[in-house]
Amino acid sequence: MEKENKMRFWPLLATFFFVSGVAVFLRSNMDDWGIDSKVVIVSNLLLFVIGLFSIILQERSLRSNNPNAWIRMVMVSTFIKLIVLGIAVVVYMTKAGVHKNKYAIFISMGLYVLYTWIEVRTSLKLNKKSNAGN
Repeated sequence: MEKENKMRFWPLLATFFFVSGVAVFLRSNMDDWGIDSKVVIVSNLLLFVIGLFSIILQERSLRSNNPNAWIRMVMVSTFIKLIVLGIAVVVYMTKAGVHKNKYAIFISMGLYVLYTWIEVRTSLKLNKKSNAGN
């Protein structure tokens, strides 16, 4: 069981390193395509950190006696991630001014969907394992 607990972050880590690697290695191509790679890298980092905290909190909610605690935590973590990414987009749009990059924002929204899917899938696997004995 201890090895399984250590493996819970692998999908999130793999996604983070893959997206970061693509953004770094294709930086010049992304600039040619009109995509700001810095925005993609920062949004990837932001979603990764929030995803780590979300998985940890969801895992703790599985230990609760209340069966609804896990569902609430999944919903709250998804909402918090959406709000934080929304605030980051608003801050970016106000700071960037006329140099804002809508393609990077769309990629960030796609990353939000990807990270949310990975987080929920990981949480569902943890939920199955914690309820296996019942």
